[in-house]
Amino acid sequence: NTPGQSWPRRAGALMSTLPTLRPEHVLALRKLLDELETHHTQHLTLLIEHRRALGLADQGLLAECVHRQQSAALALRQIEHNRAALLRQIAGPKAPPMTLTQLARLAGATHAPALLAQALRVRTLMATCMQKQTVLASASSSLLGHVHTLVRQIARNLSETGAYARGAVVNQGASSGAVDLVS
Repeated sequence: NTPGQSWPRRAGALMSTLPTLRPEHVLALRKLLDELETHHTQHLTLLIEHRRALGLADQGLLAECVHRQQSAALALRQIEHNRAALLRQIAGPKAPPMTLTQLARLAGATHAPALLAQALRVRTLMATCMQKQTVLASASSSLLGHVHTLVRQIARNLSETGAYARGAVVNQGASSGAVDLVS
C-alpha cells in the first residue's frame, strides 16, 4: 500500500495478486449476492408501500413501514458485516475495500459471468432503492411543509379570538367560539 494511493488503485493492485476464488469463496459470494438481492427487492417493495401510506396519510401504515425499515437497516448491517468478513477471508485482514463486482471477477471463467450478472442486478436494485428513497424524502418534506403552513394559518386565525396565546398555549377563560346546543 502506497500512502496517498486511492483505494480503487490499491484494490486493483491487490486483485492482480489474488488467485482465482476457491470454490467455498465462490459459494459464499453467491450466497452474499443472493442475500443482497433479496434484501433490496424487499426494501424496494417496502419503499413503494411507504410512499402509498404517505399518499393515504395512514398513520398506522406509516408507523409499520418505519418499523419495517428499521428492521431492514439492521438486516443490511449484518449483510455488510458478512461482506467484510468474506473480503477478509479472500484478501486478508489488511485488504482495501473492494466491490462485489471486483470479487466476482476473481471467480474464474466458469462462475464469474453469473456472479457479475447478479452483482449488476444488485447494483441496479440499490440504485432504484436510492432513487425511491430520494422521492420519498422529498414527498415527506413537502407534506411536512404543507402541514406546518396549515398549523400556522390555523394558529393565526385562532389567535384573533384570544383562545390561544403565543406558542399555542390555551388561555384560561378565553372562548374560541360558542356553540348553541339547544337549537
